[in-house]
Amino acid sequence: MAKIIKITNEEALLYFDKIIEFIKKQKKGFFVMKKLKGVHGYCNWDEGIVIDYRKEFIPTIIHECIHCIEFDWTERQVLYVEKRIINTVSEDDISKLLMYFVKKL
Repeated sequence: MAKIIKITNEEALLYFDKIIEFIKKQKKGFFVMKKLKGVHGYCNWDEGIVIDYRKEFIPTIIHECIHCIEFDWTERQVLYVEKRIINTVSEDDISKLLMYFVKKL
């Protein structure tokens, strides 16, 4: 049975910083945007992250980065942390995320 994760707002912000550092470490081209069928995105640990730009773009970036960072977490654990982050970060945080993300396309 998967471990239940509970995090505070402060921990969500720290995890967001971890995602920013993860994005910054990736080589250009690690993130790819394209139309996908049936999913918003996916993480291929060896090749990179693919995001469907037509879907929930920002939550999907965060979600797939969590999958890459915490590859042994269940989908439920990833969704929980994703939602905590989305509900905690500021507009400035999202601007920073997008700035680093675009540099890695």
